[in-house]
Amino acid sequence: PAGTVLGPGEYRVVWCDGQEGQSEGTNLHTSFRLSGGTGSVALVMPVGAGLEVLDYLNYRGLLAGRSYGNYPDGQPVYRRVFHYATAGTTNNPALAPVPVFINEWMADNINSLTDPADLNNEDWFELYNAGDAEVDLSGYYLTDSTANPFQFRIPDGWVIPAQGFLVVWADNEPGQNVAGGTNLHVNFALSSRGESISLYTPEGVLVDRVSFGSQLADISEGRYPNGGALIGRLMEPTPGAPNASVISTENTPPTLGLLLHRRLLVGQTLAFTATATDAETAASNLVFSLGPDAPAGAVISADGHFVWTPQQPGTNQVWILVTDTGAPPLTASNYFIVRVGALPRFSNGNAVLEQGRLQLRIEALDGLDYRLEFKNRLNDLEWQLLGTLQPTNGWIHFSESVTNGQRFYRLRQSPVQ
Repeated sequence: PAGTVLGPGEYRVVWCDGQEGQSEGTNLHTSFRLSGGTGSVALVMPVGAGLEVLDYLNYRGLLAGRSYGNYPDGQPVYRRVFHYATAGTTNNPALAPVPVFINEWMADNINSLTDPADLNNEDWFELYNAGDAEVDLSGYYLTDSTANPFQFRIPDGWVIPAQGFLVVWADNEPGQNVAGGTNLHVNFALSSRGESISLYTPEGVLVDRVSFGSQLADISEGRYPNGGALIGRLMEPTPGAPNASVISTENTPPTLGLLLHRRLLVGQTLAFTATATDAETAASNLVFSLGPDAPAGAVISADGHFVWTPQQPGTNQVWILVTDTGAPPLTASNYFIVRVGALPRFSNGNAVLEQGRLQLRIEALDGLDYRLEFKNRLNDLEWQLLGTLQPTNGWIHFSESVTNGQRFYRLRQSPVQ
């Protein structure tokens, strides 16, 4: 109405009830009503003989009892649903307690359930609302990466009823989502080797997370009872329904990957990454360490990266341990052998010239390849290859006819594999 003024920092409630005649003073009523769920509202001002939009707001999929607007107040770019309506005062971004749990998952779906959208066997997991009121998940985020909490934004309008379930297909096919549907599709898939699934609020606050280890084909894991702390393999998959009882929650030890025996020379560096799997613990949560008699200078990081540069020849037995995060924590161990050889060198008595043939005998480490090279003059640009040789019983033997007045030899060990 004429004469209506809004002071600096002031809020004004406008009742959109179609009863304009009830307006009086600062108590304003419109001649129209807002559409429930989806609609628009605009603030229009007269400019000359016409009208121009000063500000507007579009909303959709809004549930009863929720409001929609700006946060922080007055910024028109990022708008969102509010659980707490705050007419006449500062908008409140606080969220109601969210009793939603990641309740069941299957990360190796070979011949079990089919996605009704395309009839493919794909990864899936289930959300469970343990509360007595529906939970609106509009704008919440799902992810399988702890480094990216905003991986998949749940579209507006997805609601879990009280004590209800929502099946989520982890199929990398979010284009299959349909408004009003009963199955959500996200932009990631699950790893049968183990990982984590997380649910975040629109502000990036963690609601729930589960971590799991290596999965068995067509076997689901989950909480028992629904939303509970006990997690294990389930008797049967039950997406969208209460979980079946747990087969087993007993922790089992991890399994170390293959460790190869190695050969190298003094001063060379051995570096590789050990691997392991575990039925109950994600591979990223396993912790590696060395046994108590590890050779001096050898180290392994918690994630399995082993590095050692031996300084003395000898035979070394190296134990690697890997421990899971179960209750109680369990450890697996295995060892590999590292044979370290001295650097090869020519010495007196190991080169003999007889009847026009040169006989070379050089001590070396069995199992390694060596390159014998030569130059006729030291100032030649390139060494030429005579042959690739392997030791027998710790010695390299080589013989050739001597036709030049002089020849220089060089023995090189091929790179460690």
